[in-house]
Amino acid sequence: MNDNTQWHYTDRTGAQAGPVSTAELQQLIAKGMAPNTGMVWKAGMPDWVMHSQVPELQVQPALATPAPQAAPVAQAAAQTPEVNPYSPPQAAAQAGFENSAFSTDMPKVYGGIGRLSLFLQTILYVLGCVIAGVVIGLIGAPFLIFVVILVALIMVIRLSCLRLKNLGMNGWWVLLIFVPIVNSFFNIMLLSCPQGYSDTRKMDTVGIIVAVILVTIQIGSFFLGGDDAATADAMRELFQ
Repeated sequence: MNDNTQWHYTDRTGAQAGPVSTAELQQLIAKGMAPNTGMVWKAGMPDWVMHSQVPELQVQPALATPAPQAAPVAQAAAQTPEVNPYSPPQAAAQAGFENSAFSTDMPKVYGGIGRLSLFLQTILYVLGCVIAGVVIGLIGAPFLIFVVILVALIMVIRLSCLRLKNLGMNGWWVLLIFVPIVNSFFNIMLLSCPQGYSDTRKMDTVGIIVAVILVTIQIGSFFLGGDDAATADAMRELFQ
């Protein structure tokens, strides 16, 4: 008598597969294609169960391929929704696997760039601008300084947006770099706050140390800075 029972199962990656016959599923179990914690379901069953709990799927020891024992899996809480007998219950399969020993809480990925990357890239861009300024002075083309300033501004906006993304903040906050005084504190935030600060609102030890150093430098430069008129004269000479 032929067995026309159709089974659905979860493979080693947790993905749902099938339908397959009883014999085919037994072969998959014997070859290790269906893990010890794999879930199975067929029409008429109220929910997914581990195949090791189904007597008709047990294979002979001689046919089974030895496999390392996996950690026991917590059984999903019994659900009593209306079940379509002709389609496997998707939610039940997912819940069974999420509660397995293989499930882990993955940290949120923010992307962007971190504090160290921002600092190093800023140093590189500053060195590039200095070298470009020297070259412009040597070739006697002062009008090119505006190109350098434009490129530098684009790089600053780009790095700031990437850092804001890493903090979990909206990229429009980059407009603060154009606000006097506020932009100083904005830069301190970019260089000191850890990843995901917008969500956690917590500073780590490194961030606190960096923030204290930068604030100290900012205050020192305010009280010990040079004369504003001398600075303005230097800027005029640069553009002449």
